[in-house]
Amino acid sequence: MKRKSKCLCTQKKLTHISKLLKTIAEDNRLKIICLLRQREMCVCELEEELKLKHNLICHHLKALGKAGILKIRQDCQYTYYRMNDQVYKKVLADINALLEGV
Repeated sequence: MKRKSKCLCTQKKLTHISKLLKTIAEDNRLKIICLLRQREMCVCELEEELKLKHNLICHHLKALGKAGILKIRQDCQYTYYRMNDQVYKKVLADINALLEGV
């Protein structure tokens, strides 16, 4: 006789959460997220904070942007990045619900 799992996580589609976790599960991307949670920044500011090359930061920003957790604002010659709070909060809520078994 098969026993049905009581954990709701076995009955949910987790693809969106697992893809996002794979995207952010990298040291530099986590650092970028931490910085952008504090304030909007351009690539040159991130370079200064992280001591990383411009092209590497752009690579990480592109991945984070593709995942939907960044908002981008163009101002003349500069591009500014900030967290997409709506998506960020939804992801946190989804992960919390998953771990809590809700």
